[in-house]
Amino acid sequence: MVWAAAFLLLLPVVVVYNVYNPVLTQEPSCDNVATLKTQSSGSPAAAFTSPTCSRWTFLHTWDDESNFITSPPPFMSPLTRPESDSSMLNVVQEALVMVRINVYEPLAWIVGKAWIVRGMWSEAGEADQLNFAHYSFLVRRQSLVIHCLNAGLLGFFIFIILDRTGKQQAGIGGAVSAALAATLWAVHPCHAEVVGWPSANPYTLCGFFALLCGVAHAATIGAKHKRTGVVVVLICALYACSVLSKSASITLPGALLALDAWYWLQEGGLKGALKGGLEGWKVYPSLVLTSVGLAYVTLVANEEGVVHTSDLVNFIESGWLGRILKSLITLSLYLRQAFWPADLRVHYVVNEGGLTMSSPEVLLCVGLWSSAAVICSTSLVRSVRHGSKHDWVAATSFILATYLLLFLPTMGLVQHGMIQKGGDRYAYLTYLPFAVGLGCWGKNRLSLTVIVVVSVMTLTFGGLSRGQLCTYCDDESMFQRALAVDPFDWRIVDTYAEFLYRTGRRDEGAGLVRRSLDVQPRNGLKSMLVKGKSLVWLGEAGLACDNYDNWWVEHPEDRSMPLLKNNFALCLLRDKNRREEAEGMFREALEASSVDDHVKKIGGNLELLKEWDGEGYFTGSLMW
Repeated sequence: MVWAAAFLLLLPVVVVYNVYNPVLTQEPSCDNVATLKTQSSGSPAAAFTSPTCSRWTFLHTWDDESNFITSPPPFMSPLTRPESDSSMLNVVQEALVMVRINVYEPLAWIVGKAWIVRGMWSEAGEADQLNFAHYSFLVRRQSLVIHCLNAGLLGFFIFIILDRTGKQQAGIGGAVSAALAATLWAVHPCHAEVVGWPSANPYTLCGFFALLCGVAHAATIGAKHKRTGVVVVLICALYACSVLSKSASITLPGALLALDAWYWLQEGGLKGALKGGLEGWKVYPSLVLTSVGLAYVTLVANEEGVVHTSDLVNFIESGWLGRILKSLITLSLYLRQAFWPADLRVHYVVNEGGLTMSSPEVLLCVGLWSSAAVICSTSLVRSVRHGSKHDWVAATSFILATYLLLFLPTMGLVQHGMIQKGGDRYAYLTYLPFAVGLGCWGKNRLSLTVIVVVSVMTLTFGGLSRGQLCTYCDDESMFQRALAVDPFDWRIVDTYAEFLYRTGRRDEGAGLVRRSLDVQPRNGLKSMLVKGKSLVWLGEAGLACDNYDNWWVEHPEDRSMPLLKNNFALCLLRDKNRREEAEGMFREALEASSVDDHVKKIGGNLELLKEWDGEGYFTGSLMW
């Protein structure tokens, strides 16, 4: 029986690998994916065509360039740098102090990214795009392998919970239930982003350590299994490794506490929880201290991500009410996507005016979660009084509570740069409670009908995941798929236009630039800077500079912002007599900037200005 149970727990690994592996090849077969053809004018055509992707590459416009191509020196080729600068010790030291795109994830760099970047730069020069494509493929393969391991770990985790929460051992029925639930979680279409997008690779590593932490915790739950000091240290260490891979798991202790509470309330209500749970809960002081330290590091790393110029959409006017409403929308969106993943996107746009109580979407979300709060609180009171052994309303309450706890870091209460309704990668950890709930439900209701239904859903989700995976093949495929879903997503339209301009396809990009001017947000400094960039691309540099001048006069509070100073200095150089004033403005912008990319561009403008002889137009780097 033990060997049969172990075999069944391998089922998620085998199924997940066979779902993704046929697509994740050197030359992917994506003919089953419909993508939108873009006309030369930039407007979407009505007809769908086969995608243009022929092999995997990095998504240069979607964070991959910052994460893999422009990596800091210790991560690059040891062949071109002194041994003291490129040793693994230096790589570890650099990773421990490095913040990229407002994210601190040193373990993800050491384990997941360092060998990719070093190998990529060791074998080829900067211009070898084929080498980049090969290593982008390896990143995805690494994500797939870890994702498969996570599927097996989740099955094992559910099996342990089933074994601990019943009077009888879980046996074959529990193993089948756990394997089916873990498989359904692993092939969910929302997880295609984590496997297909190289920059989302840390989520798989974060999930791996989080599940190991959960297994160690669940294995010692109950009065018969005391948590010794060694177990407490192990749980805290695995939790820290998870957060240092990706801070999305920062609230994992809350989920573990919910698991403990659910178990002890089933065992004997409030008295049983107080009597038997006290010994098991001694792990939490250590977890709390660990989480406080990690939360502080995470917030410091995100310092640049909470300023009002970090995105076109901001919470300046709506304040905390806007953050709360946006969080409710995100929770509702992914609750629906868990059961009906029919409208997956690479970007879920938040439009201006969409975060007010007058919005129908907001009203529906407030009503939904207010009702859920009432149901959960009443069922919790009943569980405390009478136990919840047969109360599935209480079990559902604990599942929703865990879902909420795991979503806290990414739901939007704390701004992290770009503001959107959500990202499919955020579902990687937050869908784990649903898998646990499904496994526990199936233990006592396992039948041929249940097995057939779950198997059909697994095949359906697997087919959707294959199609969704092709979205992340390359920049072109991603943008075409995104525009097919929403032709007026202002962020996709603007970024795709930028991609077309940078690849020399200006005629195609011009139509998208014009459309972006119509659909992009209009309030705030960031919006004005992006609008200025669009006008310059359309040959309306004078109009762009007029916008900068007006903003400089009307918003003196923003004059200290490096991006505005840089662009204002470029406009000053239209008059050759204001060269010294422009140079001073560049230097002020350089001193005020703390972002590496900003320092590089502003410093580059200063160097170009020194070399400029005053003839013709000055061509520097615009910033937005």
